[in-house]
Amino acid sequence: MKQGKYRTDDLALAVTLALSKFEYVIEKLTDRKVIWEFSYKEDQEDDFNDIVSDFWEFCTSVEPRAFALRWAEMRRELFDLVPPNRRPVQPAHAANG
Repeated sequence: MKQGKYRTDDLALAVTLALSKFEYVIEKLTDRKVIWEFSYKEDQEDDFNDIVSDFWEFCTSVEPRAFALRWAEMRRELFDLVPPNRRPVQPAHAANG
């Protein structure tokens, strides 16, 4: 059976697809960017495409708590590959008026 692939750098879409039980691998593209590559079987293609289409049309529905938990998990995976660039916070300087 043939298998389809879909790549995205959008974390919200990746979470939505992962919640729909589609398998993925995460790939580091640069020091600041990753991509999720999802795979699906030929007989899942219509369902997969419907989810992607609904997502971009803002009509996807997922259980909010499941989304938040999966978001946190996938965000940790993202930051394991591409750590956030956190600079020390500088104190604000008072404006001279």
